[in-house]
Amino acid sequence: MQLKRLDGFNDSRRQLARWYGEGLAGTPVITPKVKKWAEPVFHLYVIQTDKRDALADDLKEKGVQTGIHYPIPNHQQPAVRNILGLQPKLEKTERAAAKILSLPMYSELTKGQVDYVCAVVKEFFKK
Repeated sequence: MQLKRLDGFNDSRRQLARWYGEGLAGTPVITPKVKKWAEPVFHLYVIQTDKRDALADDLKEKGVQTGIHYPIPNHQQPAVRNILGLQPKLEKTERAAAKILSLPMYSELTKGQVDYVCAVVKEFFKK
């Protein structure tokens, strides 16, 4: 039954991502960039900031749950290192892993909720 609603869910997530992008414009966070040829569905909405942990704590304090998906890059996972027997240095990947923060993203999220998250982020960076 849910499969019939998939296109609507995906459209909703795209709209939420647009609202996040608009709401976070002018802040020091890096938001996802969408190529003209792409049509992502935003399973996650991941931002990047040098102040990730402090921002996550502030959001949590104000009732906003966040996530840090993939905090350890693939090439540093024990299973991958043991299989490859290598320890490559992927500096960009490692820097990104230290900055990523997933904001709330689900198709039933409202504009008001997105606006609240964006307001909390803006307030955090004004401090």
